[in-house]
Amino acid sequence: MRITNVNNLQGISRPTDIAARTKEKAAQSRMDAFTPSTLATDFNIARRAIVAAPETREDRINDIINRINAGEYNVPASELATKILDQIG
Repeated sequence: MRITNVNNLQGISRPTDIAARTKEKAAQSRMDAFTPSTLATDFNIARRAIVAAPETREDRINDIINRINAGEYNVPASELATKILDQIG
C-alpha cells in the first residue's frame, strides 16, 4: 500500500492552523447578533401583560355575590331571556 500526499496531511494537525480556525470562528460568532424589532418588543410586552392579568375580575364577582346575598341584585327578565337566546343561537 502506498501513502501519498503526506505533506498535506501534516498541515491539518498543526496547532497554528487549529488556533487560526478557532480565532476565525470566535470572530464570526461575535459578529452575529439578534436585535428584535420594535413591533416584536411591543408584542412581547403586551403578551406578558396578558399572561400576568387574572382570568377573572374577582372584585366584580365578589360585588355581585354580595349584592345577591343582600337581595339587591335584580336582573330584568327581558335581559336574562335575551342573553339565554343569544347563547342558544
